[in-house]
Amino acid sequence: RKLKKAVECIRRDHFKTIDLISVNGCLMATNGGIGLVGEVAENINDWRQRIPGFKGLMTRTRHHVYTGVLSTHLAASKITRHNVRIELGSGETREICTPLLLVNNQPKLGGSFSVAPNTRNDDGTFNVLYFTHERRMDLLNAILRVKRGKSVAGDPHVVQLETDRIFIDHLEADKTLHFFGDGESIARASALDIVIKPRALRVFSPLTTIVERITREPAEKWNTV
Repeated sequence: RKLKKAVECIRRDHFKTIDLISVNGCLMATNGGIGLVGEVAENINDWRQRIPGFKGLMTRTRHHVYTGVLSTHLAASKITRHNVRIELGSGETREICTPLLLVNNQPKLGGSFSVAPNTRNDDGTFNVLYFTHERRMDLLNAILRVKRGKSVAGDPHVVQLETDRIFIDHLEADKTLHFFGDGESIARASALDIVIKPRALRVFSPLTTIVERITREPAEKWNTV
């Protein structure tokens, strides 16, 4: 957020490399998914185009807009559930019915939802979080727990895992999956092949400690440390 610090970071060539996630060949860097996350993002993107002043409101309120739209959607709109088959990188296959499946390459979604507190964007895997609640209130409570940073480990209808690949196939032949990533529409298809692209993007970033620098540069450069 400070121009002088940003320029200094570039001048000194301070950087880190992060993983990207490929969704049917399209790349994303942060968070995405199918179901509620896409419906909310689609609504917001539509309002940004149609409603005068909405972009300014988003600038002032930042992530609170996403929270408000999601809350309204959960309370008033019909919740669409997707019958899908998922296959993980390990070969394990599951059939689930979910209103929301997230693919996470960073801990927070929308700046405030702690969807994957322990995930990292440089470890060669990504986080998958999905919900299978049938009752609206149960789903709402689970999402509120995530929003507040509370554990959902005891909820049998919330599943969280790390993988390097997930293949999602809609079980209903006439249905498609709409995947949103980085806040934009990434893919519409009956099947989604989602795979990690390790260390695919170089990002300028301040090196805050010597430990971080050692881990990012070849070991032979630091053999005297």
